Parts: sequence; C-alpha cells; structure tokens
Amino acid sequence: MEKVDIKKVSRIVIIGGPGTGKSTLSKNLSKVLNIPNYHIDSFNYKDNWVERDKKERDEMVLNILDNEKWIIDGTYRSTLEERLKKSELVIFLDYNTFAKLKGIVLRYINGKGKEKFDIPGCKEKLDFEFIKFTLKWNKNKRKDIFKYLNLENNMYIFPDKTINPTYSIKSLYEDILKEERELPLYEKFIQLEEEKDEDLQEDTIENQKKHLGQMGGIYGLSESQRESINNFNNIKEGEILAVKGPPGTGKTTLIQSIVANEYVKRALKKDEPPLIVASSTNNQAVTNIIESFGKIKRKFKQNNLEERWIENVDSFAIYFPSKNKRKQAKEKNFQYTDNRGNFFAAEIEKEENIKNLKKNL
Repeated sequence: MEKVDIKKVSRIVIIGGPGTGKSTLSKNLSKVLNIPNYHIDSFNYKDNWVERDKKERDEMVLNILDNEKWIIDGTYRSTLEERLKKSELVIFLDYNTFAKLKGIVLRYINGKGKEKFDIPGCKEKLDFEFIKFTLKWNKNKRKDIFKYLNLENNMYIFPDKTINPTYSIKSLYEDILKEERELPLYEKFIQLEEEKDEDLQEDTIENQKKHLGQMGGIYGLSESQRESINNFNNIKEGEILAVKGPPGTGKTTLIQSIVANEYVKRALKKDEPPLIVASSTNNQAVTNIIESFGKIKRKFKQNNLEERWIENVDSFAIYFPSKNKRKQAKEKNFQYTDNRGNFFAAEIEKEENIKNLKKNL
C-alpha cells in the first residue's frame, strides 16, 4: 500500500468494533481536515434509543456517498461495500477484546447521564447485552470485515497491543459466552449501576444458629467477624459482601470460618463439598490464605476426624499459580496445579496413590 497524504483525501471510512474510538476519531479528523463527518449510529437510532428501519437507515447512508467530501464512521456491513468503493482512505481500528471492553466502560463512566455527541437524543448507556456483543465481536464480525477490506487499496489498520490478555483469561471469557444459564454473580459484578447498601444483619440467636463450623478454636471471633459471618449466611445467590480492614484485623480468620461453615453446612445436608475460589490481583493475598490453612493446629491428639484420608494431601487448598510462580509454589510445598490438571492433581490420581488411599480407609 502506498502512503496517503491525508490532507489530500476527501472521503474517509472509519471502521472497528465497539469502544475503539471511531466516532471520536471521526469528529477530530473532521475538525482538522474541515470535512463533514457522519456517524452511522446517529442514522440507526432515533430519540431514546429507538431503532430506525434498517432500509431507511441504509438509504440515508448511501445518499451521502455522492457528496464531494465526507468522513463516515461505523462498521454496519449492509452498506460497507458501497462505502469502501467510494472511499479514498479506510481506517480500521483493529483492537483486541480487552481494549474494546475498556473503551466501552470508560465511555460509559465519562458520559453517564449525558447525551451522546454521535447519537443526538440518546443518553450514554451500558447493559449486559452490549457487553456480550463486544465480547463476541472479534469472533463473529472481524473475519467478515477483512473480506470486505480486500476491495480497498488505501487502507490503514491500527492494531492495539496495550492490553495483552493471557490465554487463561481469554478461555474464561469464551466459557462465559458458552454458558446458556444465567450467571447472577458475574452480571452483578460487571454492572455499573450503583446499588444502595443493604442493612446489616443483627447478631441474633437465629443468625448465630447458621454459624455451624469453625476452623481452629484458639481465638474466638470478634464482634465484627461474627457480624460478617451473619451477613454472609444471609446473602442471596449473586449478591456480593464486601469486608475491608487494615492488616491484623482478622480478615484471614474470617475467611477460614466461612470456609469451615460452608463445608459443615454441606456435610450436614449430605451434599457434595463446596467449590470455593480465592482470587486476587496479587499472588501474595492468595498464598496467605493457603499458608493460613496449613497453620491450623490439631485440637485432639488422637482423632481420625482430624486425619487426612487421601494420601499426600496436606492442605485444604489447591493453588493455580502462573508459570513463573510454579518454582516458588514448589519451594513452599504448595499443592499446585494448572487448568490441565498437571502436577499435584496428576500425582493424586496416580494408581499407586489410590491404592494407598484404599489401605488407609
């Protein structure tokens, strides 16, 4: 592709996924080049996000193409081929999924409650359906866009590499998209609308009866720890309980109590044990929890209930470190594995280990 002097260009098409800044770029280029710009979104929506008839929208776009100068932003495929043929320059903002997610979230935060400059009569909004559309865009739309781009010689593709998600995070989002059932906790976590705080549960006898298990009994729970457990035992599926405090205030002990309580609750109902996930933006917070489980002292000198029935299992926790943290996990004798079930998980499943387990039983 030959270099293009953008000052000599009079017809520009800007395309890309949601949250890539197409409208902002279009507006800025319009000011610099003194060329009128058009946002296809403004043709697609009437006031209050009412969708216009697609045929009428496409006619409005096509009517612009014979004008001497224009900048049109939007990826709508129904008119993309005609726009590309008439254009002198195509700019494709080819960003990865995480960059697009960042874009739509920041756009919402900065424009919440305000009218969108590119869609008059519509206030900025963000809902779960649009987030799903953004997550699927690269997989569902991107390949088709490149088929159209073969028609155009003067094309600039701007990839975004500022966010480079790992394979595991990509796999997580792909699994979320495959889920056909509702995911109330995930939807609650990503929503941007503020909610009113619920009233705290009182430390009543009825709430205390729901506290069924305790991990270790060296120290009794403080008033705030009991209050936190009462509230945890009363939250509904998908709800989030936030507990904060400076170091040394008993947050880890609280986690131990909640874990023990959940296990005892399932055992009394003869249900499968719970799957509890501890995650953090840093490894230290997770390993602190794992190490705390290993420090639980036995209450009785001889009691089979305090013994490990499974051979070579020495902790309540299994650790999923990144590749560069595996050596450290091994040095600290953590039970670590990966999403393919290697290392500790593979050792436990070995036939010899299973035989020893049967002997112990």
